[in-house]
Amino acid sequence: VSAHPGKFGFVALHNILACGYAGPVFAVGREEGTVLDRPVLASVDAVPDGAAELLVLCTPVAANAEIVRSAAARGVRAVFCAAGGYSEAGPDG
Repeated sequence: VSAHPGKFGFVALHNILACGYAGPVFAVGREEGTVLDRPVLASVDAVPDGAAELLVLCTPVAANAEIVRSAAARGVRAVFCAAGGYSEAGPDG
């Protein structure tokens, strides 16, 4: 998640919190810290096993496979991927 209000990760976190979602919400970013009064974990590996069902992924395409594998190992069952860079994969993008 980014601390920059114009970034997709920030907007996604803001909207999840603003809509009153009552389940656990974990923010993960490049650096630990705080965004929207939520602690930011440095890695998906820091999310407790089985605590998250959905990963909202807003990272460059090159990082996605490893992050998704890590999330699956922690019990995440679904991923919403909002990443750019897939057009470079070829005509089928």
